[in-house]
Amino acid sequence: MSRQLNIFQLLFLLAVITVLALAVVAQGAGVVKLGYIVRRLEQEKRLLAEGNRQLLCEISRLGSPERIANEVEEQRLGLVEPSALDRADLVIY
Repeated sequence: MSRQLNIFQLLFLLAVITVLALAVVAQGAGVVKLGYIVRRLEQEKRLLAEGNRQLLCEISRLGSPERIANEVEEQRLGLVEPSALDRADLVIY
């Protein structure tokens, strides 16, 4: 009976060690997966920052008074610079 008890204790100990080893491996796999997620998010952040920089440049370019004046002139919309008297009549709210 004592020998049989030792075998069961040995098997139980082996099972506990196996479960602990599997837990360590699963935790390591989780860390690796999180590492990949972090790397992907950092790359996405860089791409979004670059896109944001390009959009800010485009906003600056499109809002330029010189560009607007050139486009008006190119399209020949017949717009003219208001005189000082015309500007005095403007009411700005």
